[in-house]
Amino acid sequence: EGDELMGSNDSRGRPRRDSDVENSLAGLTWQLRSKLRAHLDAVRCVCLDESNSVLFSSGEDLLVKGWDLSITRDGRNSDMPELEPFVTLRGHSAAVLSLAFRAQDRILFSAGLDGLIRAWTLPDGRICEGLQPMGHKDSVWSLQHHAYLPCMASAGADGQMCLWNTEAQETSDSRMQASFVLKSPLPKGTLGPFPEADLPSCTAWVPALTSQLLGGYTSARVSVFDVRHGTQVLDLFPEGGASSAAAVTSARAQQLSQLVATGHADHKARLLDLPSGRFVGQVKHPDCVTA
Repeated sequence: EGDELMGSNDSRGRPRRDSDVENSLAGLTWQLRSKLRAHLDAVRCVCLDESNSVLFSSGEDLLVKGWDLSITRDGRNSDMPELEPFVTLRGHSAAVLSLAFRAQDRILFSAGLDGLIRAWTLPDGRICEGLQPMGHKDSVWSLQHHAYLPCMASAGADGQMCLWNTEAQETSDSRMQASFVLKSPLPKGTLGPFPEADLPSCTAWVPALTSQLLGGYTSARVSVFDVRHGTQVLDLFPEGGASSAAAVTSARAQQLSQLVATGHADHKARLLDLPSGRFVGQVKHPDCVTA
């Protein structure tokens, strides 16, 4: 555990060294396509629709904005210095920290420090009154909608990682299908208003395992749940065990294989192999890894 991640093999099948990868990246030229500057404060989250033609952003100005990126793809309007959002969504009373998009019926979900999860119909930007998940008692830090199923996961500062039914035609008052709460491995008195619970900071669906949901925690814990059976199938800490200094900040699962990349507050990005249930590599950064 803890092996340093290296680059891919070269044309002769030999492992590339870090210096080789850095040299190849140094030759890339990045071209600025457009500037998105309509937010009035820090931007906390961005996400794309299924065609990568519409971008949504949210921030500490309490707003959610939608941007049409298709006009920048073929060079049209290349002289336009800045794009303007086609919609601005107002419905939160505090910073909006996370977004999730349901492609099937083009519904955007937003959540943040006010503990609310809002659902918006697109492109008109109306609040979807019949689709407002309620259940978190504190800030909602992360939203992740399943790629194929009508369900969404959320992680909150109340210690809950919740699973929600997002079918638009569903009329039940309660959309929460499950809630996962783990006991904190850290000393009491260090985790704010919910000292008994480990606090989930991020969530990620595992595309290669349709019913499995991963949660990253402020204790450095990584857990995987089988949402179909409501069971925990993996509980793992990096080297050194539980520590808020190595809190998980982000997680992303590879589309085809059972590999998950996690970002941590201890300046490291780690690679988790789900079949073996162990970390198989890491990359060091000069500061906290946030995405």
